[in-house]
Amino acid sequence: MWIVTPEGDTEGSGVLLDKESRLAVTNAHVVGDQDSVDVYFPVYDKGGKRRLITERKFYLSNQAVLEQMGYYTRGHVVAKNPERDKDLAIIRLDGLPETAKEIDWAAEIPPVVPEAIVYVLGNPGEQRLWRWTLGQFLMDRGDFLHIQSDVFGGNSGGPVLNKQCNLIGIATLSDQHMNAFAIPVRAIHEIMSKVRSQ
Repeated sequence: MWIVTPEGDTEGSGVLLDKESRLAVTNAHVVGDQDSVDVYFPVYDKGGKRRLITERKFYLSNQAVLEQMGYYTRGHVVAKNPERDKDLAIIRLDGLPETAKEIDWAAEIPPVVPEAIVYVLGNPGEQRLWRWTLGQFLMDRGDFLHIQSDVFGGNSGGPVLNKQCNLIGIATLSDQHMNAFAIPVRAIHEIMSKVRSQ
């Protein structure tokens, strides 16, 4: 998902965790102090080659039509942990497109060995949307997963997947030396447990 705050001053990524309950996860720093955010799902051009539309302008200028089609919705923040090592927010979506699929995830990180290939999905700033970035898993530091990958600010809140496309974490930090850090999936389980018990 591409997540934009109502003022348009912050954007990031997110991923659907529970389709039935319409619950998704992103970073707390992506939603900031907002109670609700704008959420976009990827749209394919219906032309002959079925091209994924990756231009931000298309989504922003067609919001009303995309809402009718289910590719734009509002997301309401129902839980948030702004601590740096738990930088997560759960949002409940008003709607979902028929094409939406929840991510394959479990409470514990599937075994990942050092130097294993990982994929970071997201919407890095000033680049095209829906970008897949190849990375390498370095280590589980407990509070963070350390990954070597070329990710940027708009990747925040996006999923980090292992080679089998299982969710292992949520991208949260990066630097100019290709060091990226993700909140491990076990932290998602903690915050989701609180939401489901409410």
